[in-house]
Amino acid sequence: MRVTDIIDPEDILSPSMSILFNAAFVEEKYKKGTLLLEVGKVCQKVYIVKEGLLRSFYYKDGKEVTHWFAAELEPLCALDSFFKRRPCDYSMNVLEDSVVYTITLDRLNALFDAHHEIERFARLFITEMVIQVSEKVKDLQFRTGLERYHLLLKKHPSIIQRAPLGKVASYLGITQQSLSRIRAQR
Repeated sequence: MRVTDIIDPEDILSPSMSILFNAAFVEEKYKKGTLLLEVGKVCQKVYIVKEGLLRSFYYKDGKEVTHWFAAELEPLCALDSFFKRRPCDYSMNVLEDSVVYTITLDRLNALFDAHHEIERFARLFITEMVIQVSEKVKDLQFRTGLERYHLLLKKHPSIIQRAPLGKVASYLGITQQSLSRIRAQR
């Protein structure tokens, strides 16, 4: 499997650009529990999950809150920290032994500078990531916990099966007890 198999299923990139793009990524393996990014540090890489499960999280009022999950075929990156080179407001860790593709900003910028086609493709990809974050914010603002649970179950059923219940509950913006009640109603 190549990076473009994951993030370019519609073959937007030409074959030659696809080869260049794939060659810029590094395959890395991480053990469960590995901390990929710590609060206050600058995000150095984009992670694209080949196998496994990653998440981003932060602390609020002394409690851990899951910000995002990334399972197979999904990216994880603190975009603002990565592109602006500023300290991140959250951490990222590995929930399962994982194999990921990574790329640094320097490598990405070198591709952008040399190949407009790759820059355009990345813009489309990043736009999709921003839309997903925007949709999550809207879900948290306008949907009930039950609706958010059913949406997660529909869009990402493996997260509910693989991630610890408390981490799923915090991602949904509800307590673990509320999530247990919702699951019992099924």
